Amino acid sequence: MADQASTTAAPADATSTDATQAAQTTVTPPADASGTNSGTSDPKFTQADLDRIVNERLERERTKSQKDAAKAAADAEAKVLAEQGKYKELFEKQQADLQAAQTEAKSAATKLLQQQAATDAGFPLKQSHRLVGETLEEMVADAKSILDALPKPAAPNINASNGAGGAPVAGQMSDREINEQAVRMGVNPKLLKQQYGVQ
Repeated sequence: MADQASTTAAPADATSTDATQAAQTTVTPPADASGTNSGTSDPKFTQADLDRIVNERLERERTKSQKDAAKAAADAEAKVLAEQGKYKELFEKQQADLQAAQTEAKSAATKLLQQQAATDAGFPLKQSHRLVGETLEEMVADAKSILDALPKPAAPNINASNGAGGAPVAGQMSDREINEQAVRMGVNPKLLKQQYGVQ
């Protein structure tokens, strides 16, 4: 039995020795095309070398993605600015249109007030555009002040004698002139004709 124990122990020792030898062996470089080793040893990379290589690649990718992101942001900003320029142009056009419409509405309202004031004050409608003021009352007051400032035409004295006998001389006033004067005075033309003795 002692012999059996030594034989079983021997294989266990052999196994551990083989494992130790396998751990100590290095990888031999691959054979070149001729099937022989080139004699140069394969470069060995340490963990620091691998970390450095990976970090360099990561840094390159990070830099590239940052450049791409910056370019995309610049493009987006340029697009936004271009759109804002269009919106600003549209806004300014709308503001100009609104201003024109407000000016036109104010002008129409002022013209209507002027006509109303002229009617209320007995001012000629054709001259109503000359009236100034912000309200109807101000325009009526302006119309009355203009009318007061105008010289008043002297009313003709139809009782005054014309020449020696007081009656108009034949041929002095025509029918048309008498009719016009009657209209100015607001009397019946027949009365004037009788006054002047014209038939």
